[in-house]
Amino acid sequence: MSNFIDDRHLESILQQYSVSFNAKEFIQESLEEDDLMLVFGLTQEIKDLNKQYWGRELGKCGERLVIEVCKQSCADFSPAI
Repeated sequence: MSNFIDDRHLESILQQYSVSFNAKEFIQESLEEDDLMLVFGLTQEIKDLNKQYWGRELGKCGERLVIEVCKQSCADFSPAI
């Protein structure tokens, strides 16, 4: 492996993200609780205190639930590697 770093490739990666970030449209957040929030008794106010944490944790919980339902109901289910 060479010690040479190709700056063009790094710049290309940064440019792709820059275009993506600039094109992102932010929608107004819903003030309603979703089903998982209701299950755990979370309010939007609690979620707003640490959006990154709650988004990550609720997302992972939802993912695990979907995987489990698929395992139990889909004969040809195989988890992602």
